[in-house]
Formats: sequence, structure tokens, C-alpha cells
Amino acid sequence: MIISDYALEIKQSGFSVYEHKTISQINQGVTPNEISKYQSAFRKIIEVKGHSAELDTVLTSFIDLDNVDADLKNKKLVIAFGDERFVYKTPDYIDYIKAYFHPTTEFPVEIALNYIRKYSSQSTLPLTRFIRTANGGFDQSLVRKLPDLAEKIKKRNQKFNSLKTIITGINTLARDAESILDNMLFKSPLEVFKDTKSKVNENNKIRYITVNIEKYSSNDLAIFTDYLIKNVLPKTLENTDFRKYFASYAFTLDSNTLELKI
Repeated sequence: MIISDYALEIKQSGFSVYEHKTISQINQGVTPNEISKYQSAFRKIIEVKGHSAELDTVLTSFIDLDNVDADLKNKKLVIAFGDERFVYKTPDYIDYIKAYFHPTTEFPVEIALNYIRKYSSQSTLPLTRFIRTANGGFDQSLVRKLPDLAEKIKKRNQKFNSLKTIITGINTLARDAESILDNMLFKSPLEVFKDTKSKVNENNKIRYITVNIEKYSSNDLAIFTDYLIKNVLPKTLENTDFRKYFASYAFTLDSNTLELKI
């Protein structure tokens, strides 16, 4: 066999090397021993400068280094070395919701399943889209305690098996809030939410929208959901009333519940 790129020829009786000088010029990269010499220095920089919020982060790969924006050259950046193509962070509720309503390859289904596992079977967390994807095939070695997760999903589906089961659990609107918003004759959920004349607070508005969710068009609901994700503070979106809205919206997109196949 001949490997022309490295001028190496392998024969039955052994092998002989041609152009040894060319081969010796191959850059083998930095050895682990050399990296270890600078490990403590990297750690110190990150600890000191990171604590004082003087660092930024940029995710790239070796094939992109030549194309990194020129203005990054003058920035203080954390440099991380690794041998994996993907780097995952632990998602939060907002990450999950964004990925649920806007599927992306940057949020693998295995990450979603591990996130779901953290929640109680009493949670209104939307599930169906990720379960449907998982049932099409996923790496089971990357998901912990699968039998427990499958049982949790089953119990959750039994408790919340339709849009109605979400809506009936919504807190009652404050006195007169419903009639006030009814009389405003708003046509879309975004109009309701952005209203400044009625003096109805956000929690009552999102309850009103959720209770009346079937009256709005799918396009108006999509626009409103995007608005919430992009413009409302994460802490607010994590409140129960907003969580129930997202659960209800998920049911308008897909009314089915699915069990996890393992």
C-alpha cells in the first residue's frame, strides 16, 4: 500500500520510508505535557479576569480560525481547548422553550430528555415535540435513568393530556379584568399583552390570553410567542402563568401526547 501524501510505502516484508525529511516536517501539534505547563496560568487568568467581568467568549473551531472577525484580535477572550466538535451547556427553562418552538441542531434531543428528567410529573413543561423526535431514535447512552424518565413522562401525560387540562388549572383572573379586556375588543394576543390603557397587569393578561387561546389564529400566536421569548425577562417567563401559556400553545401546535419508547 502506498500513502502518497506522506511518501510512505508498506511492503509485505516490512516497510521503507522515503523522503524522511518531508515526513519529519509534519506538525504534530502541542503535546499534553506542553499544555500542562500553561494550565495553571490559563486557570488564573480566567479566575481573576472572569470574576471582574473583563472576559468575553467566542465559540469556533480550528477550521474557522482564519475567518474570525478582525475586531476579536483586540478583545480579552477565554481560550478553551478540546477534542470534541460540540460543547454543551446545561440548559435553563428559556433555552428549552426556545428550542421547543424553534427546533435547532444546537439543542440535541438527548439534552432535552435530560432536562425533562429534572422536572416533576406535575410540571406543565411541553414535551410532545421532543418525545416525537426521540422516538425516531436517539443515543440512549447519553440520557440518565431512562426507565424513570419514561415513567415520569407517562404520569405527566396522564395529568395533562389535553389543552383543557391546562386551562382549567389557570388561576382566576382578578375582579373585572376579564370584562375589561373583553370590552377592549383586541384582535390578537399581542395587542392584549401590550395594552397600556386597561391597567390590567401582565399576569392577568397572560391568563386571559391562555384561557382564550383557541380564539386566536396560529399566526398571531406564533408572533406573540416569539415576542415573549425575545422581549420579556426570563424570570418573568418562568412564572406559573407564563409556563401555562407555553404549555397551552404547545397543545395548539400538536394536540397529542406521546410516551417515550426505550
